Amino acid sequence: MRNTGIHSAAFLILVVFICAFCISCKDKDDQLITAVTFVLGDVTVKRGTDSHAAALKEVIKTGDIITTGAKSSLIIQTSEQDVFRIQENTVLAFTVMNRREKTLVLSNGSVLSKIAKLKKGTSCTVKTPIALASVRGTRFLTSYNGSVTVVAVGEGKVSVVKSGAQEENAVDAGKTAVVETAVDIRDNNTPEKAELDKLEAAQYLEKADTMNADEFDAYKKKIMEADEKLDGASSKLMTLEEIRARYGRIDEITLYSGRTVKGAVISRGSTFTVITPGGKRYIAANKIKRTTSR
Repeated sequence: MRNTGIHSAAFLILVVFICAFCISCKDKDDQLITAVTFVLGDVTVKRGTDSHAAALKEVIKTGDIITTGAKSSLIIQTSEQDVFRIQENTVLAFTVMNRREKTLVLSNGSVLSKIAKLKKGTSCTVKTPIALASVRGTRFLTSYNGSVTVVAVGEGKVSVVKSGAQEENAVDAGKTAVVETAVDIRDNNTPEKAELDKLEAAQYLEKADTMNADEFDAYKKKIMEADEKLDGASSKLMTLEEIRARYGRIDEITLYSGRTVKGAVISRGSTFTVITPGGKRYIAANKIKRTTSR
């Protein structure tokens, strides 16, 4: 298994420091109103020293860190009609959220972003430990699994830069940037297209502040039905070679029990999500001895 624990821990310490600085410096009147419109499963909001379960209509503040568990997700929207969907096994920090700048820091997992067209002089950026994705107004997916960053674009254009490099890589609609030792650009694969399509059901809610429990339940049902259909279409059983073609690698997971699992790890955390020839599997991290990729 690649040694990413120290790297991720140091990255999160830096995130917390940036959060504290931003909170103290930004004008409160300039802050966006960013509220939760959908919660599924185990989702935690860390605010300073406090951690609590995410709740509908909760306002997400600059400096908050969102953590989702297996089979869990969260949708938030801003007063500028941006929509962010935080997927399972994800750690995401909102380091800057105001009318001039939006900066999200992804240290694990994936986030789907639907960004309204930005005004001149404003920016929206999603950062991982090894890459930075900047947009003007678009629909895109960003994921990070501890060693590889993937940026898949559904609409618009995203500028992707590898950390420590100067060169900007323009990623157009229908294309994906894979960032590891370099930035490689290819077509979106089937699972990425399905993930991007999940933003269609995650619509901006004009009257979220006045919606009642029944209305939120109807919205949640609509999203879950769309997810079930899209997941079914993208997770048809594949051979190892088909998995390699879609994800660019095969991961071999060795368990402490002595068993091995082969497939593609698509998210990590307390639970690993793995695409295998037998379908999607969830494996507890404490049962994994090591992983290797080839």
